[in-house]
Amino acid sequence: MEEDVMDKLDDMASVSDFDPITGNIPATKVEITVSCRNLLDKDTFSKSDPLCVLYIQGIESKQWREFGRTEVIDNTLNPDFVRKYILDYFFEEKQNLRFDLYDVDSKSPDLSKHDFLGQTYCTLGEIVGSPGSRLEKPLSGCGASVGEERFMDLDFADDAAIFTESMEALIRALERLNEECECLDLQVS
Repeated sequence: MEEDVMDKLDDMASVSDFDPITGNIPATKVEITVSCRNLLDKDTFSKSDPLCVLYIQGIESKQWREFGRTEVIDNTLNPDFVRKYILDYFFEEKQNLRFDLYDVDSKSPDLSKHDFLGQTYCTLGEIVGSPGSRLEKPLSGCGASVGEERFMDLDFADDAAIFTESMEALIRALERLNEECECLDLQVS
């Protein structure tokens, strides 16, 4: 039994421990699921065929780069995307995210060939720290009239278990750093 606990602790610590020499910050993997409600209907004879594209903003460059795309879901204004985004969550870093939605009109990967449905911005920390692991954000740039809510629902899967494991790994890494600093007569504050 004790070996199982130690194996689990070793596994958790290996997720990404703080390294005082390189300055690596502990990180954990998070899984984000996207769903939307009341999207614009851009198609004439059917409903929109939505696709969600996730962009991540660079820390230093501030440039947005595409991280990934969901699948296209045909004929719906209320998609529940199956494809998930898996990201590294860094506790001490603000990670800006942008979710763009498109109505796909052809097989072209070029997003300019499709109808823009709207977008929303948030940080990964907002999603992870949201009550019930669920963050609802309104879409902007979609031309919604007053009274019509168009929103995106972002779910963070298994946040309690992942966050607890990550916090334990962070605490262990900080304890080791403190021990190493004591050996060198340094003080951590």
